[in-house]
Amino acid sequence: MKKQILGTISVTALLMAFQNCAPAFKANSWSAQSSEVSTQNSDIEDVYVDNETAQAEIRYAANSGIYQRTYKMALYDNLNLSYGDLKMFTQDYEAQPDGQSIMILNSQASGFYANGRSAKDFEKILKDSIKKNAYDVNRLEIIQLTSPLYTQAGTLDSKGCPKSTDQIIAYNGLVNNVISAIGTVAPKAKVWYSFNKQEVDWQMNGCKNLSNLIPFHANYVSTTGLFVDFDSQMKKQNDWLLSHLQSDKYWIKKLILVPGVIFVMGSNQQSAVVGDLSKQIAYADQTNGNCKPGDTYQNTAHDYGCPIQAIVGYTAKPVNKYSGDAATYIGLLHKVAASIRTTWLNQLAQPFKK
Repeated sequence: MKKQILGTISVTALLMAFQNCAPAFKANSWSAQSSEVSTQNSDIEDVYVDNETAQAEIRYAANSGIYQRTYKMALYDNLNLSYGDLKMFTQDYEAQPDGQSIMILNSQASGFYANGRSAKDFEKILKDSIKKNAYDVNRLEIIQLTSPLYTQAGTLDSKGCPKSTDQIIAYNGLVNNVISAIGTVAPKAKVWYSFNKQEVDWQMNGCKNLSNLIPFHANYVSTTGLFVDFDSQMKKQNDWLLSHLQSDKYWIKKLILVPGVIFVMGSNQQSAVVGDLSKQIAYADQTNGNCKPGDTYQNTAHDYGCPIQAIVGYTAKPVNKYSGDAATYIGLLHKVAASIRTTWLNQLAQPFKK
């Protein structure tokens, strides 16, 4: 399934696969006139923020830059560089945008994780796709891979652990073969690996044979939830992940935060989404401190870059409908999502620390 990346984001139920820090809001930042905008009567056919308003928002935000970000920012379902440091696109579904970009691997294609596929098999699949779509691997800064492990969970016990782990372990081996293939086909690209919340819970709860499913040569995309409280639920998970990511002399893993920038049409949830986004920005600022961003691979044992590598908002797409959910969801680029967009742009306006 396309775009099923981040669900509880991981939005697995909704999709598969969501103090001493710099403030998220600045005193001179531009803000929307109203923090709550009902979308019940919005014209769904005319949803994108118009270009004039968008450029005004960007200019106002740019005037507020007073400190340097230590992480990059991007948005799912967005090819407009004005709203992020990097553009994102999905393999085999979209053309590669200009400049450096993030490619979401189409690993949900039927039969992708066929039993017995080796790293060489996945290399051929990737090379064929790159050739067919004329992708430039030198401009792929990041390739994101969504975990398939939860699909093999089967029956769970009373603690939420799978009763049988054989298929999960087998699929984990296939995941590592994919990551190995990416390293061969696109050696300059970093790998982002996206678990869903269930898979993280297995590891945090010490489920038998599932205590460490994090592939070694990959950075981890945090799960987050639509309207899940960051302080009570997501901070604990992120803290655990940061303390369990493996590293060696030349490698350290990074965490990518994925706040929701989406709310239910007709609801008053926009302010709650703004609050969660602000908390995740603050968490990234506090965690990174005064670190210096760097490449994933380093030549010394002393400079590994920053633990929070990026904040990626889900989703820029203005109107979103999901199978099994009657609600309509409004994303960041909808014209009425002004408060969310303001919070995002105020942070994006801070220059990225080199």
